[in-house]
Order: sequence, then structure tokens, then C-alpha cells
Amino acid sequence: MKKITITLTLILIILFATFAFLYCNLLANHNLKSYSIYKISYNIDIKNKLGKSTGLFMLLPRIKTIKPQQKIYDLSINKNYNLISNPDKSGSYLITFENLKPGREEKIQINFKAKIYHAEQKLISKNLTNHPGAQYLKSEPDIEADSPLIKNMAVELTKNENNDYYKLLKLYDFTREKLIYEENKNCATALEVLKSRKAQCADSVLLLMALCRSINIPAEFCAGIFYNNEDGTFTKTHSWAKVFIKNYGWLYIDPTLGRFNPESRFYCLAEVRDKYIALWESGRMPFTFYLSNPNTDKNKIEIKTEYKISKLKEKKLPWFENFIKKGTDAFFYGGG
Repeated sequence: MKKITITLTLILIILFATFAFLYCNLLANHNLKSYSIYKISYNIDIKNKLGKSTGLFMLLPRIKTIKPQQKIYDLSINKNYNLISNPDKSGSYLITFENLKPGREEKIQINFKAKIYHAEQKLISKNLTNHPGAQYLKSEPDIEADSPLIKNMAVELTKNENNDYYKLLKLYDFTREKLIYEENKNCATALEVLKSRKAQCADSVLLLMALCRSINIPAEFCAGIFYNNEDGTFTKTHSWAKVFIKNYGWLYIDPTLGRFNPESRFYCLAEVRDKYIALWESGRMPFTFYLSNPNTDKNKIEIKTEYKISKLKEKKLPWFENFIKKGTDAFFYGGG
């Protein structure tokens, strides 16, 4: 009798676990196709050319695991710097140099490995009640969501749509089609981009974010590395966006790489390929820095960033591994 009870209990546990994983797979709003593993070394060189000492405070990317598409491990920094985590709720580290002497150089090296999944988001309506928060709707110095010019443009572009997803498509197509791409131009604010119609990747994202926020669609800035070529020749720093659509969740969107042909329009919306390595997810631009004396010439502080990246592994995901990971992610982290 005892053996029968144990057997029945095990069967019930297996049935429950199977049902739970099936349910969680239905809950998950993504399919995982493959993954790649990268080794990355990110270097930030700071040099004081002021001719006098200064205090310097810099926001650095808080490189982190982002479910479901990115896992970060073996993360290290070359020195025991005084890092304050998330001081302004922007998802960053604050690093402080209280007395950066003239001519002094600081070399920060961040090393880590990243396992990046090719995640295709499923546009399945769900009863999502949690709003991501007012910080994703506010106007900021580079994201002038409260500008009448930006607001009027967003309203005009979306005037025939009632659904936020289709409003997003209109704004996406505008930033994808109506801006002249200039890769090496200096960064501009969203309002400057709307006026000039010239943009590099970060500019396109800032304008898309401002347009979204101006009509109450939450949006977030993402930046990192786009691994574009097996030998790394065309690998570059890049920017893209996350936009929150009610009942669908966060959707990744890349107005820059979505511009080149009709096919790219689709795979740059609601699809995160295993070439995107996110170093930064925030409303603010990375590597913002402040000096202890606000009247000091910031141009006399030289900051250079570079990275080295190599792909260690690439693998297509078998259906059963996709099934297990999706179920596990949905169970522990929710449907996103």
C-alpha cells in the first residue's frame, strides 16, 4: 500500500510539473531560437587636461542579466573602485574620483561573458495590469516629450489609430523612414533630430522615445554592442529602444537597423537577435559625467571608450531546451 501511495504521489507531482510548464510556456511571450556566448572587455580611459585637480562623478553601465534574452556572468572590474549601485534609479553605477589630479589618467576595465538568446516576442494579448512607472513617460533633457512640436507630430502620425501597438508602428515607421542616417554625426536631442531630420542610431531612439512618451506610451533607452560580423569587422556600439504596450509588455524595437529593407522592418520590431549585447537600459544616456565645480570646462576631461569582443560559442536551441527555459523564466520572472 505504501509503494502505491508513493507511486501515485510521484505521478501527481510529474503531472503537476508538466501542467505548470505547459501553462508557463503559454504565459511566456517569446520563442527562443538560438544563443551565442561572447567574451567582452569594456575599457573606459579618463584623463584630466584641466591643469588643476577636480572631483569627477560618472555614471557607468550596470551590466546585468535581462530575462529572457541575456545572461551575464564572470563580471569583474580591474580596480577596487567606489561604486554606488543605481543612485538615481537609472539602472547605473556611480563611480567617484574625489581628487582627479591634472594629467592623471584612470583606466577602467570591465570584463564579462554574455549568453545572448535570439528571442522572438509573441504578440499575444495578456491581462497585464502592471504599468512600468511614470519614469518611462517623463520628459528629460535629451527626450523632450513635453515639446509641443513633438507632441503635435506624434498626435498627427497616430490620429487614425486607437490601439497603442498600431500607434507604435506609425511612430516606428516615421523614425525608420523619414530620417537621414548619418553614422558619424554628434548626438542630438530628440527635438533637434525632429527639426533636422538627420540622425545616427542614438538620435533615432531618442526621437522615437520622445514621440512615444508624448502620447503616454512608456519607452526606455537601450545601448550596447551589436555583433554584426563573425570576424567582428562591423561590430559597433549601438542603440535601440524598449517600448511598453499594454497587454503585450515590453517590445524591443530598432529604428536604425529597421530602415534598410522591407524584411528588416519586421525583424527589428519585437525580435531580439543574439547579436544585441545590452550594456545599458535606462532613460539616460550612458557615460554621463559631472564635475565637482559645475563651472569647470567639461571639454578638458578626455573620455575614451573601447571594447574587445569575441564569440565563444553559437548554438541553435532544441525545442525541449526552449520549452524548459521558457517555462522556467515565466515561472520565476513572469511572462516577459
